[in-house]
Amino acid sequence: MANLMNEGLDENVPENTGKIPTIPAGEYKVVMIGDEIKPTVAGTGKLFVVKNQIIEGEYKQHILKDNLNIKNPSIVCQNIGQGTLKRLCRIVGVSFPPNDTSFMYGKPYIISISINDKGYNQVDAYNPVTTDAASKAQSNSKKPW
Repeated sequence: MANLMNEGLDENVPENTGKIPTIPAGEYKVVMIGDEIKPTVAGTGKLFVVKNQIIEGEYKQHILKDNLNIKNPSIVCQNIGQGTLKRLCRIVGVSFPPNDTSFMYGKPYIISISINDKGYNQVDAYNPVTTDAASKAQSNSKKPW
């Protein structure tokens, strides 16, 4: 039996309904704070699970996970997963394929998220962090045709 008397539990905390909280679709500055390799649901492949933590704004500290198919019977799924991992490695300055993912931790990047048809957040893209000046310079240098 656990004694919870002196654990500082908040009697006013909202009751958890079991649904994972979502945040609005958009772009968020994050860092990788964790990862793991686990089998796919069917057991026929492997997922690389990226744990992204938002580091700025209203949703700071929120964690968003992304499952990348790194081994899959579907070559298309596998190529998408490995290609996404390769992009993430390039963005954070780590050679692909990485021997050790710890070198990817704590380096900021941008994720674009949406809300899927089940009402959960999903990571749609990984992008490098850009400064406002660099973004303006890129948009000003676009050709009009």
